[in-house]
Amino acid sequence: MTEWGVDGKTSTVVHDNAANMNLASALSDKWKPLACSSYTLQLAVNCALEKSKVTDVISSVSRLVAHFRQSVVETQVPFNQQENGPPVQEADAL
Repeated sequence: MTEWGVDGKTSTVVHDNAANMNLASALSDKWKPLACSSYTLQLAVNCALEKSKVTDVISSVSRLVAHFRQSVVETQVPFNQQENGPPVQEADAL
């Protein structure tokens, strides 16, 4: 702290939850450690996404969008179906 010229000017150090940062904060009696709340929130959100089906849905939608972006013909299919209705299957095809 002296090297940076902030000795005596800080009361709290904000850091992530890494073990080395927790240890460094615990070894100092000059400031109180405070874990970064946005980093902790990010960890919680990432954990929730990993354990839910949200990532599966996002992946499926991403593949669907990529498919339609790559094909000009396929891009027109939803618009044609909106105008003309879905294609009718013949009885023989069923």
